[in-house]
Amino acid sequence: MICDTYENAKLYGLPGSRLGRALAWMAAGKPEGLEPGRHEIEGSELFALVQEYESKPSETCKWEAHRKYIDIQCVLRGQEYIDWAPLSSCRLLGFEPEKDFQACDTDEGLALAMRAGLFLVLFPADAHRPCRSLGSPTAVRKLVIKVRVD
Repeated sequence: MICDTYENAKLYGLPGSRLGRALAWMAAGKPEGLEPGRHEIEGSELFALVQEYESKPSETCKWEAHRKYIDIQCVLRGQEYIDWAPLSSCRLLGFEPEKDFQACDTDEGLALAMRAGLFLVLFPADAHRPCRSLGSPTAVRKLVIKVRVD
């Protein structure tokens, strides 16, 4: 897991790697004018999802992980908690291969208060629980960049 500011995005990812290209695309400000939905960057190897939703109470948010993709999560507007835990500390539940969605659960976790200007890189070994309210539900606009790992 990596959590940092947009200004430091160039410090991560090998030059020319998918992760490096994804972070460079994010830091260049390309997501600002995108409509909600999926946006191709490099086909299924590297793509972006723009999401708009209300943050939710903790009890309605689910833990998840991914096997095929790294997530780069960036709050563009609003704020939310994204909880993080090592996948090795979680109870694994069902896996949906078509969605690359590993459901899991844990009683542990580190709560990261995410706001505009911060990004979070989540690797397949990182469980996460996004969308949590920092108090009252608030409108969130978020970019999730999916980076294929193989």
